Amino acid sequence: MTKKGRILIGITMGDAVGVGPEVICKMFLRKSFKKFCDIVVIGDKFLFDKTVHYYRYNMKTEKVATAEDVYLLPDNVLGILDIDSKVTINNVNLGKPSREIGH
Repeated sequence: MTKKGRILIGITMGDAVGVGPEVICKMFLRKSFKKFCDIVVIGDKFLFDKTVHYYRYNMKTEKVATAEDVYLLPDNVLGILDIDSKVTINNVNLGKPSREIGH
């Protein structure tokens, strides 16, 4: 299943305290990629949402069970294929390496 003929691309979020989540958010908010494809983020939703909250991005994320479930989401919601790393650190310091998050 595709949405309006667009392909689906999975993007890993990379290091949760690195630039990956920030770059993905900026791309998603520009929406110009939506002409060509849909994306699903592969990573830890809890940590990804920390980036969304920290930078006050005006966007929503939703956990999806399969990559194809992003086709069921509204265009303004970013689907995350949650790896659920069990990290529950509340004081995530973006841009600063962390052994716990790196593990």
